[in-house]
Amino acid sequence: MGVPFEALLPYGIIVGMFGVTGVGLYASKRFLNEGKKNRWNNDIWDRQSKFEFDRGDMETTGSGNWLKLIFIRTVMERDLRITGTWRGQSSNPVAPKGFEVSSPWKLEKRIY
Repeated sequence: MGVPFEALLPYGIIVGMFGVTGVGLYASKRFLNEGKKNRWNNDIWDRQSKFEFDRGDMETTGSGNWLKLIFIRTVMERDLRITGTWRGQSSNPVAPKGFEVSSPWKLEKRIY
């Protein structure tokens, strides 16, 4: 005795939605990273920045993943200042004009 196809329609819809969601996530990640894959297994160059943090920040976020993002963010800000895009990289040994005045240091906002 066969299974009526109407009983399998919900399963087909669920599997189809998983496929649509997967393709949508893949496309959105590629779009946000300018067509490049995500940064994984970052080497020492990506982790070169040093900073101080307190444990209170880590406890309020609920995970330690923000630590990795800060390291990557520093190198990506440098890439932004050199090339104008977050993921762009330059092989030019000389920094572009105006790079010396685009400091990564942010000024504090005044209290008064």
